[in-house]
Amino acid sequence: MFFNRAQTTIEALLILAIAIFILTFFMSTVYNQIYNNNILEQQKIGASAVKLLAKEVNDAYFLGPGTVKNVRVFMPRLIDYNNSYIIGKSIVLRVAKTDYVSSTKVDVRGSWPNRSGVSVFSVRAFGDFVTLEDQPVSFSPAQLSVLLLQGNSTDKNIVISNTSASQVVYNFYNEFPSAGSDVLLSTSIINPITIASGAFETIPLSLSCTRDAFGAYYGKVVFVPTDINDANLSVPIKLVCNYAQEKLSLFPTEKIISISAQGTATDSILVCNSSPLAFEDVKASISGAASNYVFTNFFESVPADSCSTIPLSISAPASVGTYAGTISVSSTGYSSTANISLVVS
Repeated sequence: MFFNRAQTTIEALLILAIAIFILTFFMSTVYNQIYNNNILEQQKIGASAVKLLAKEVNDAYFLGPGTVKNVRVFMPRLIDYNNSYIIGKSIVLRVAKTDYVSSTKVDVRGSWPNRSGVSVFSVRAFGDFVTLEDQPVSFSPAQLSVLLLQGNSTDKNIVISNTSASQVVYNFYNEFPSAGSDVLLSTSIINPITIASGAFETIPLSLSCTRDAFGAYYGKVVFVPTDINDANLSVPIKLVCNYAQEKLSLFPTEKIISISAQGTATDSILVCNSSPLAFEDVKASISGAASNYVFTNFFESVPADSCSTIPLSISAPASVGTYAGTISVSSTGYSSTANISLVVS
């Protein structure tokens, strides 16, 4: 009986030892799998980072000198900074003993930030090279482009984010537009602007086009640091002002003329000039089925900011029905159209 108990104990210990071995082997396999998956994940992040930065460098280069972009990039862990570099036309990042390389169309100059997690890179295009710099203070958007109609305004926000380890203090200066006074920019922000570490500040801007503004207007807003060791930062602004309405237009845009069969009559339609200059030699013409019964010989100037009357002569056909057509006016590259319906009863 003692022998049977001893045998049972030995068998139990043997089973326990086998179970521990299997569990140890399983845990080791799981750990290795998790470790390898972590390496693969970090390597994928590294590959995405160099690919994104190369794309942004090329985009900035093709957009031309003066282009500035702020790009948010997630930096992986396990980076070998001694063998990672940004030089020539190569962006190289070594992650877990593997190099990830992206080539650029232009020489690029810069350096990697010595940290993992989110980093903001300032991409700036010059004549024959592009700089790629870690930027603890970034703007969103990095540059502002706005389209407005004459006499209109809009509100836009610029968000400044501070990812540095200390607070930053800036004074805001308005340098928009760089020339002329047909457009305006204002803000309610009060200097100085203090942004705590890891925080952000929203800069509200109001942009407007005067009634006479037309075309593209350029300038920037500048943030000057109180620390003389820091560089000035700026956000380029482009504001395009378009005509609020057509310079040459017809009113109404749908002209309906009712007349009896074989009858004659006169009518009119207005041509309007909304520009500050006169249109010379404005010519009117009629096309479509209505042109066989509706006539005009209008060919004259239309003064600035005014309307002129286009006389119409109508000679109705014998057949009852609706005859559709189009009246057009044109002058010095500008034109406008309106629909005409001749209703014969």
